[in-house]
Amino acid sequence: MEGNLEISLDKLPVKRLDAIEENGLERYPPESSYDEKRVSLIRRIDFAWAVEEDEEKERKKKQKKNSSKDASATWQWQSMVENIQLAHQELSVIIDLINTLEANDAVTVAGMTRPKPLPNELMSDLAVSAATKLQCYRHLGKYFKQSANALEQQIAREARFYGALIRLQQNWKVK
Repeated sequence: MEGNLEISLDKLPVKRLDAIEENGLERYPPESSYDEKRVSLIRRIDFAWAVEEDEEKERKKKQKKNSSKDASATWQWQSMVENIQLAHQELSVIIDLINTLEANDAVTVAGMTRPKPLPNELMSDLAVSAATKLQCYRHLGKYFKQSANALEQQIAREARFYGALIRLQQNWKVK
């Protein structure tokens, strides 16, 4: 493929305004249904590069059949290079998508159903969450113990201070 593969993503509808009236009211464009959005997104995808690529592959296959064995034996790694180029192209698309997501410009997530977890996955998830909760409870217990000790020390200091103050008041004599 000679050209770069381009992906266009819609901005989030939160950032889209149809008009702002004089009194400050914001008008948004009417919401389209899920099917309309999906159809419009599918229409925006340009599959011409894939068709051209398929035609090029068919031409190359015909040329290989027509060419002599010497020409095909000259470079036996051609298919591997093509596969690596396709993988590079797919990775470029993924990197572009990740950069767009990091920039937080666009992309809305479509609804997906979560696959049913296997029993051992479910048990391991429960074990991990139980261990996490246990660790949190231990930290909470340590915090409460430290707080109780600090409170007891403060109460003891105040008791000594106010005890001495009361004794001073009792022994105080006006001359």
